[in-house]
Amino acid sequence: MAQKKTFMRIYTLSGKKFAKGFYSGSTDSSVMVSENNEKVQIPVSKIGVIKLRRGSGNGPLIGCVIGAGAAVFGTIGATSTPQGNPPASMSLYQWTNFKTGFFFGGLVGALIGGLIQGLKKNISYTINGSNTTWLEQKNVIQKLPAINE
Repeated sequence: MAQKKTFMRIYTLSGKKFAKGFYSGSTDSSVMVSENNEKVQIPVSKIGVIKLRRGSGNGPLIGCVIGAGAAVFGTIGATSTPQGNPPASMSLYQWTNFKTGFFFGGLVGALIGGLIQGLKKNISYTINGSNTTWLEQKNVIQKLPAINE
């Protein structure tokens, strides 16, 4: 089984996100991330914090899409004719069930995605532009799975 790639978000000294991508290596004075198949080398002097994993909105969004999609297919299956063919048109009752299933499926999926995201441990490394701090943290970061291009 292939090792999972490490996603990073890199913030400036003032706390603004300025780079994101998959970890692809590091040196004594920089971190390299790959974004859109382009390697970007970021000097340590510009890095305030490195955060691993995706942001907190990613889990609820994925859960919402999965929940709504499951509700759509479930509703289509429930409204099929006895021969298993979908009806040529849905009645008002079936349409209402479809919309309700879509809404509540998305809502429940988003709640579950948010709960799972909230239970994940967020990992961050504070660098604050310090080369000394970077050299201490670098040994840990270099053990992360990197992409090989």
